[in-house]
Amino acid sequence: MRTNIPHNVLTISEMNRTKNNIKKENINFESLILDRETIKKLRASSSMFNKKVFLKIEKDFKKYNVESIHKNGKKYYTLMLISIDERLELRGEENMRPDIIKTYNIS
Repeated sequence: MRTNIPHNVLTISEMNRTKNNIKKENINFESLILDRETIKKLRASSSMFNKKVFLKIEKDFKKYNVESIHKNGKKYYTLMLISIDERLELRGEENMRPDIIKTYNIS
């Protein structure tokens, strides 16, 4: 049986491949400020599609990926970071450094 799949449809594995044009950046947790430019990068890093920036947050010699970022109210953000063995929930105000609210162990 032959199916007619358009040539411009990507498979999941093709969408997840890292392309050469993606900017990879590391940010130290201590210097993380939720300004507009950083928020754009965090959102792009958490998106599965149209990645232009891949941001890693480094804290205590561990690297965290951005799982999600959500706006709460006018100026507050909730940020979820994930590493191999733990997840961090952060909250912070725009143009300020976020605080760690919870740490979850991944077993």
